[in-house]
Amino acid sequence: MEQTGVVSRIANHASAKLNIYYNKAISQAVATHEVGHALGLDHSQEEDSVMYPLDREQTALSPADLAGLKSIYGETK
Repeated sequence: MEQTGVVSRIANHASAKLNIYYNKAISQAVATHEVGHALGLDHSQEEDSVMYPLDREQTALSPADLAGLKSIYGETK
C-alpha cells in the first residue's frame, strides 16, 4: 500500500555518560533504583524505598518495594 503526503522523521541526539566519581554505595543505590524501573516499579513516597525519587543511598529493598514487585509478579512459593 502506497502512502503519499506522509512525512516521518525520528531524530535522537541524546548522549549518556557514566559518572565514575560516585562512591560505591551511591552507584549501587542508583543501579538498584533503575533495575526497579526495569522491573516495572514507579517512584515511591516511602523514604526507605530504593524507588524514592531522590538518592538516599538506599540499596536494600523496603517492604514497599517488595509489595510493589509482588503486586506485579505475584507471591513466590
